[in-house]
Amino acid sequence: TLEQQRAFIRYVEENEKFESWVTLFKFLLGTGCRIGEAIGIRWDDIDFENKEIHIRHSMQSAYLNGKKILNMTTPKTSNSIRDIPMFDGVEKLFVFWKEKQDKAKKELGRRWRLPKEFENLVFTSSLGSPLTRYVLSNDINKIVSILNKNEEYLAEQENRVPKKFPKLHPHSFRHTFATRCFEKNLKPVFIMSIMGHSNYETTLSYTHLLKKSNDQQVSLAGSFV
Repeated sequence: TLEQQRAFIRYVEENEKFESWVTLFKFLLGTGCRIGEAIGIRWDDIDFENKEIHIRHSMQSAYLNGKKILNMTTPKTSNSIRDIPMFDGVEKLFVFWKEKQDKAKKELGRRWRLPKEFENLVFTSSLGSPLTRYVLSNDINKIVSILNKNEEYLAEQENRVPKKFPKLHPHSFRHTFATRCFEKNLKPVFIMSIMGHSNYETTLSYTHLLKKSNDQQVSLAGSFV
């Protein structure tokens, strides 16, 4: 829900431990990118002049004999190669993050960890390491666990049923973006082009998320008569 989305981002913003993720989380919520596409974006994929983000790569990661293997590939399908408009607030995210990254790179010098083959990556850790789905998923679980514990405590103090977060994963941000798009009554064909779906049916399948959200609102509303 929008309420949960705001609570999640607010918590991350207020905790330095997760500061490396703040901009990425907001970017995912503001574009609907797949996680591999997001962490594979390079600075030359950002078109500030035309206010577009060019999706041309996808970062894939795996562990082989305990060693992390990173590989830059093309996106999932031909439809996934696309240009996403910079919706309100996204450009500011990039400007903020570029300043922060350049400052960290200068301060760390030779300790900056970004491998040469990935030196133009937008999203990195505070030390310059490429981000991976595994680490992201692990931290999302930690954040949700903390939020739910906090909510359990507040609910007990206020003598009410706790409103717990559902289990989240990196793809949840893409689902949430789709839900917000339908809530804003954007045309499905436009949503399809932004999300890089191969067919119209895939885009329409996301409407079940909106139906679920509507059912929750009806339940909360109770009786009006």
